[in-house]
Amino acid sequence: MLGVVRADQKASSVTAFFAETTFENMFVVDEEQCLQAEIHHHEWRRLLALGIDDQTCIELLLSSYDEIERKCRTPARVALKSRFPHIEAKYDEPGHRIVHTEIRMPSPTRLDAHGLIMAGGFGRRLGDLTKTTPKPMLDVGGKPIAEHLLDNLVDNGISDIFVSLFFEGDVVTNHFGDGSSFGARVRYLKETTPFGTAGCLSLLPREIKHPLLVVNGDVITTAQFGRLVEFHNAAGYDITVSVRPFPIQMQFGVIDQVDGLISRIREKPKIIHQINVAIYVLSPSVLEHVPAGKVDMPSLIETLIPLGFRVGAFPLIEDWIDVGTLPDLERARIKVEAGHHRHELSIESAKVMVLKETKAAVLCG
Repeated sequence: MLGVVRADQKASSVTAFFAETTFENMFVVDEEQCLQAEIHHHEWRRLLALGIDDQTCIELLLSSYDEIERKCRTPARVALKSRFPHIEAKYDEPGHRIVHTEIRMPSPTRLDAHGLIMAGGFGRRLGDLTKTTPKPMLDVGGKPIAEHLLDNLVDNGISDIFVSLFFEGDVVTNHFGDGSSFGARVRYLKETTPFGTAGCLSLLPREIKHPLLVVNGDVITTAQFGRLVEFHNAAGYDITVSVRPFPIQMQFGVIDQVDGLISRIREKPKIIHQINVAIYVLSPSVLEHVPAGKVDMPSLIETLIPLGFRVGAFPLIEDWIDVGTLPDLERARIKVEAGHHRHELSIESAKVMVLKETKAAVLCG
């Protein structure tokens, strides 16, 4: 059955399911296929944002669902369901045994948001490839990196898109034009000098009334941009920063101490940091505080936090590659051309892939 996972199987299969499909929900069952919990994508991502690992998320959902509702459910959840396909379960009473699942498809809707692709950088680390071609216009899987991002925005209901330009900007404008052939309205922010990763925000028109999704133009990702905007809205953040875990293996034992007394010795632990993946959502109120000229996004955010702006983290569970070097570019091409090493999802045939990397225990049929 589509979107059903056993509680005694790998909890990582839930994250894999939500990362690789557009479905809004899934179900956790016991050995007899009786319902234990219904998990919504939005709630699962909110739990991960709290720093809770997959297995603990499952345990919390099964043992203290009231607390999960208090932490993660918001009135916006009803609206969130409408944009993405929803899985409905048919039960065989008693015990709420699931005997069948089916898909409820929503009508396509436009998302009240704007997009901004940062495409003004030089990409010098890529050598001759970027001598006359901006890095966002390098070919990956038959089309430029920036086109992958634009298609992602449009597929997620974001069709009003800005593109920042500096180095070889004509290459970008000649490809995208006004955006109409890509199903979008594309406007350009032309920098007269390099403005950094946030300076071009000062060039935006004053008409911006909705959240702005900002993404670096050298990123290859399967991130569901619509999820990010909805997460931002539901959480009530002024700025949302997409993050993903980055483990560092220590070569030495690490000492924990309190007042000079050793409380624990951890031998060569793996320390996990949350890194910034350069995909943001900004509320319109933030744009009023962007100075003219050169400024980088991390610096801008750090100046806004003391002013009371709410800055939240969005855990990115999808694929992400920062194309900064030739090996990164080759890795991105392999990922895209190989279809991310997964079976294609076909909503029409109601089948769901199983990730090779995680061997996700999602039952299909």
